Amino acid sequence: MAATYHPTHQESTLPAAPPRRMLWRLFVPAGLLLILVILLATAGGVGTLVYQSDLILPGVQAAGLGLGGKTAAEAEVALNGQLGGKVLLDGGDATWAVPAGQLGLALDSGRMAQLAYQQSRAPERLDALLQGNWQITVDPIWLVDTASAEAYLWAIAQQFDLLPVNASAEWTAGQLVAHPAVPGRALDVTATAAALTQDPGRVVSEGHLPLVVRPVPAAITDVTPLLAQAEELLAHTLSIQGYNPITNQTVEWPAGSEVWAGWLLVEADATGLRWRVDPTQVTAHLATLSEALPAGQYLDLDASAPAVVSAIECASWHATLRIRYHEMQHTVRPGDTLASIGREYGLPYPWLQQANPGLEGLRVGQVVAIPSPDLMLPLPIVPHKRIVVSMSQQRMWAYESGQIKWEWLVSTGIQGSPTTPGVFQVQSHEQNAYAASWDLWMPYFMGIYRPVPTSEFMNGFHGLPSRGGSQLLWTNNLGRPVTYGCILLSTENAAVLYDWAEEGTVVEIRP
Repeated sequence: MAATYHPTHQESTLPAAPPRRMLWRLFVPAGLLLILVILLATAGGVGTLVYQSDLILPGVQAAGLGLGGKTAAEAEVALNGQLGGKVLLDGGDATWAVPAGQLGLALDSGRMAQLAYQQSRAPERLDALLQGNWQITVDPIWLVDTASAEAYLWAIAQQFDLLPVNASAEWTAGQLVAHPAVPGRALDVTATAAALTQDPGRVVSEGHLPLVVRPVPAAITDVTPLLAQAEELLAHTLSIQGYNPITNQTVEWPAGSEVWAGWLLVEADATGLRWRVDPTQVTAHLATLSEALPAGQYLDLDASAPAVVSAIECASWHATLRIRYHEMQHTVRPGDTLASIGREYGLPYPWLQQANPGLEGLRVGQVVAIPSPDLMLPLPIVPHKRIVVSMSQQRMWAYESGQIKWEWLVSTGIQGSPTTPGVFQVQSHEQNAYAASWDLWMPYFMGIYRPVPTSEFMNGFHGLPSRGGSQLLWTNNLGRPVTYGCILLSTENAAVLYDWAEEGTVVEIRP
């Protein structure tokens, strides 16, 4: 019987092919991992490129500006426009709000941009990033232009500075009231600018800069010496006299301290406080006195006030003021002539002609201008001396301090060339004068008035004249009219009077 061969089945050792679904589960994670590796590699490359660039890394700011992504140069330009806010300059009772730029403050934008670049790459930045802190703030760096700061401070110093007030005093309601000194102040520009330069960041952040002020003391702080002087001054009475040289009369105007104290001012000089008399107050007082004088008379205020001021300031306490006359008017009466009118008012008649241009003749009722008799007294009056001549008595008297010093015979002018009555004064001295009209030499001549206002020729006192160098005239004529208008004395008396009567001495010639 034949044997049947049946092949035996043997299992394979290779794994069976997985299903398609299982393949996807294997390939996707692998692909993702590959992509992640690629992305990380790419990001690392980009990061490396950024890190190695000249850009400031993100998250960096300064002065309120984000600087990430800018170059240092771009960051510097951006920071240049950030000048900060205003700074309050504080002087206590005076303040000024000033833009920081006017004080010479400016950001150091170049240094800040470089710091921003450097700090964005600092090793500690990685630690900050790992901790989730992406922001970096660059502190401001301030520059100060000291010259600009001082220039601005000098400008406001004119408004801020206060001058000191010296101690003073003034008369109030008859009392001397003292006022204490008040110190001043001055802005110390150098010290204030130094404080700003020392810490500009704090000044900007606080917005406040105290001004450095130095006190300025008053030069005069003590009024005690002045008060002592006031007490002594108030004991005096000011003696003001009005002297009328035409009438030889004196008016007394005493002024107690209750009157003149109000004229005093107190002022400071290099030595301290001193008195000064206010001339306007003096003038006002003298104007009141002048108004009370008889009609036609007045005080020359411009000339009188300085004399009163000097009397107080020099502590003489006496002032003599000259009483003057206004121009007058005369209404022509029957029988009047220019010569008679001139004699009435004490003027040579040519002076009337000069005061009335075009005057041809006189008619009753006509008004004629009469010049002031002060025209005949052009010089300052010599006090306490006066010469009086009487044409009717042909005598003269010399007075000193109201007492007769000499009484002498004289001779005055003849009828055809008379001596003019009036009040005159000694105006010139000439040892030996020559009168050409009469060929006379006149020793010890003192001129007292000009008969004609436009002529230099003068009538005056003199001794016995000579002619031809030897002939003496009128040697036996004293005591009666004999001259051509002058007043003749003996030569001896003329020499004495010549030496005694200085220019300005008043001469009164009576009819």
